[in-house]
Amino acid sequence: MKEIKVIAIPDETRLLINYGYEDDNESLNSYAKEGQRVAVVADGVNISDPDTNDSLGEYTPIKEKLEVTDVFAKFSVVRNVSRKESSFLASVSPMLRSTTKKTFNPIFVNTEQILNINGSTDMISVGDKVIFLQK
Repeated sequence: MKEIKVIAIPDETRLLINYGYEDDNESLNSYAKEGQRVAVVADGVNISDPDTNDSLGEYTPIKEKLEVTDVFAKFSVVRNVSRKESSFLASVSPMLRSTTKKTFNPIFVNTEQILNINGSTDMISVGDKVIFLQK
C-alpha cells in the first residue's frame, strides 16, 4: 500500500498530500474525497508491557487532525477546518435555514518549509506521514 505523506506546504493553512482521485486505497475501498478526515502523525513508538515485556503495539502520536478540502488527480489539499453554524434567523422564521460557515485555521507547520524549503523539527514538515481517520 502507498505511504501517504505531506509533499508540500503552500502556506500556513494548507498542506498537500500525495493522494488524489486517481489513487485507490485498499483499506478505504475508495479514493480521496472532499470531507475525508486525515491525521498527520509522528513516527510510532513500540509500547511494551512493563511486567512481561510483551509488545502491546505501536503508539503513533497525532500532530494534527485535518480535512481534505480539494482533490486533484495525484494529490489533495488538506486544511484545519472549523465550522460555525448560524441559526439565529431560523428561530425568527422557519423559512430561514441555518447556515454553516467554514473557516480555515492556521496549521502548526515548519514555516521554513513553506514552498518546499527543507528543515527538520517536530512541527509538520514535508515527508510527514498521513493516515485516514474513520468518521
